[in-house]
Amino acid sequence: MDTERAKIEQGSLEYNRLVEKLKPIYYSVETEAYNRILNALCTKDIDSIVDVLLSNNKVRKEAIIEIINAQGDLRETQYELEIEKKKNENLQIQLSESRQREQDLLAEIRRCIKPPAKKDSLTDEAVLAEYKKTKSLRAVAKALGCSHNTVKARLIKMGCIEK
Repeated sequence: MDTERAKIEQGSLEYNRLVEKLKPIYYSVETEAYNRILNALCTKDIDSIVDVLLSNNKVRKEAIIEIINAQGDLRETQYELEIEKKKNENLQIQLSESRQREQDLLAEIRRCIKPPAKKDSLTDEAVLAEYKKTKSLRAVAKALGCSHNTVKARLIKMGCIEK
């Protein structure tokens, strides 16, 4: 150690000035690093000051790099989530469109398919008896609640009228 170096005593005016000047860095470094800097300044040991600042700077750089990496990972994850969200929205839209198309096709099928022929409970004898009374296909159909074509087909089948 150099003999010209004089230690600054705690509580002295010079010590208090050092503490005032170091206040801005107090919250930016660890307490141990701050105390080492203050102690090194009091002993006027420049090498110790440089060592403390460099080691603290290295730790800070590593912390900053970790933060930057974490932020990058977070942004990447957020981006991937946005992509998945868009894919999900597109799939929901496609599903909705598909369901609507299915409903439209079912409605079209219902319009195109004729209902099956209804089995009537008319007997040939009832058709013949009514026809003998009225001699009109339309009057028989109205009386029995069926189509005049049904009446005509029955009478042709029984041989009562010709085509």
